[in-house]
Amino acid sequence: MATAITHLGKLQVGIESTKGTLVPATVTIPCKWTAEETQERYYSPFARGQRSPVGGGVGTTVMKGLAVGVETELTAEDIVWPLSTGIRGSITPTNNTPMYTWVWTPQLTTGIPTIQTLTAEMIESDGTTNQYYGESGYMMTESLGISYKENAPATLKWRMFGRARQSGTPTG
Repeated sequence: MATAITHLGKLQVGIESTKGTLVPATVTIPCKWTAEETQERYYSPFARGQRSPVGGGVGTTVMKGLAVGVETELTAEDIVWPLSTGIRGSITPTNNTPMYTWVWTPQLTTGIPTIQTLTAEMIESDGTTNQYYGESGYMMTESLGISYKENAPATLKWRMFGRARQSGTPTG
């Protein structure tokens, strides 16, 4: 008889004070996430024996990275992350009441927009043991989408990209 194992996925994030320097996660985002590790290699176009190819016959790694797709319900808390890391960062909310007002005015004339980067921690667990753990820094939003259907909650989807996955210890 087969025993069903429930896998518990968790995505935790934290805004980096220095871009690219990993920070502990400060927030857990309840979501479905997917991670895609990418790597590009350079292979010399010159025939072997005439010239020594860069990196030998195996090529040279020129880029490593991680892309993370996130899908969750559209909430005021969760949309802050893709907007701060893709539209404009370092936004301070106004009002000192429980209801904050956030204004993300795109910087269209400054050339390079000021965005924040985050550290993402991805965990896949069976409730006892972490089956997968990875963290990546310098994560930025690549795309953002909102969709909704009649009689259903609105859905927020975004995709981030950053440095190659690293191993470590999850933030508690």
